[in-house]
Amino acid sequence: MKNQITITTQPFGNTTAFLLEGDKSQIENFHNAMYNHAATSGELHDMGNGKAFYFYAQPEAVLEAMTKVALYALCNKIKAKGLKGGLLNLAKQKAQAKFDSFKEGRFLRTAISTDVFNLGTITAEKPSDYCGAISNGRD
Repeated sequence: MKNQITITTQPFGNTTAFLLEGDKSQIENFHNAMYNHAATSGELHDMGNGKAFYFYAQPEAVLEAMTKVALYALCNKIKAKGLKGGLLNLAKQKAQAKFDSFKEGRFLRTAISTDVFNLGTITAEKPSDYCGAISNGRD
């Protein structure tokens, strides 16, 4: 049996981060399949050890891309021409089962930003305009 990649999800703002762990070539194949089927437009980020990578995507788009991948794999294996209903329902079931096997976890750090921005000093050309004094135009 070939090594399978382990997929973990983490909600990240309005998107989801998908962590892929396992063999690098299988990770790249999975990410490329998601990229080619428009599930993600982002790159694969290394977690630092060369065995775990993550990317950002919408879960619905990943499920749809996995359905397409499963459908094309089934079309290559099974002669379904003339089969009532075709292979789409089977592909949806396979994709949903794999999607449901994803674990939920925390692998990215999410911290509240404590950066404070300063606007600096606000001044006018004529300081008398700023402090409410009446200017005679010679300042």
